[in-house]
Amino acid sequence: MSVNFDYIAPYYSLGEKLCFGEKLNFHRTLFPQVLRSSGKILLLGEGRGKFLEFLLKENNSCEGVVIESSKRMAESIYNLIPCGDRFRVEIKNIPIEHFNSDHKFDLICSFFFWDCFSKNQIKRSIPLMLNLINNKGYWHNADFVDHRKITCYHTLKNFIFIRILYFFFRHTTGLDVKSVFPVRSLILKSNMRLIQSLESNSKLLKSDLFRKIEEY
Repeated sequence: MSVNFDYIAPYYSLGEKLCFGEKLNFHRTLFPQVLRSSGKILLLGEGRGKFLEFLLKENNSCEGVVIESSKRMAESIYNLIPCGDRFRVEIKNIPIEHFNSDHKFDLICSFFFWDCFSKNQIKRSIPLMLNLINNKGYWHNADFVDHRKITCYHTLKNFIFIRILYFFFRHTTGLDVKSVFPVRSLILKSNMRLIQSLESNSKLLKSDLFRKIEEY
């Protein structure tokens, strides 16, 4: 069974709201100064487009490329973009492994995205994305923290919660991934530097902001 988020697309935003309130949006919008200063932005897995809507309001001159493999999610994103801003956004309804670009980006955003990929898929995709970042460009990654070592009540609760999430998505989308692979170490193997990081009090969510070291 191939992975397909089309079935749950109409209920995705509501499900996020019920499970997390505004916590995921808090992490998506954690570094507004970077959003406002970036000209060309790549969004990986934008869901139903709420963050893109926020971005276009915060930065009225940026151009965005959205990679979204779900057709129904991509349609939702397009419908959410104001008519006057549609010329600024290109939506690619393709899997990430099919994406290639001659352009470099000032910022890549990947929010709760890599948890849908296996370790091998991530190891193939991360280097491709790194090659698309401009000198001194940024990468903002936010995702769930899948603690393998249970040290307290929070980590135990989160471990169980993430297993429940994967069970749900396995039966509604065909997702075959069973754990969240941490991408920070892969990103840092390149010429990227971690400049800011924030983990939620519950230890479930983490945001990392990386910046590319200038190449000469």
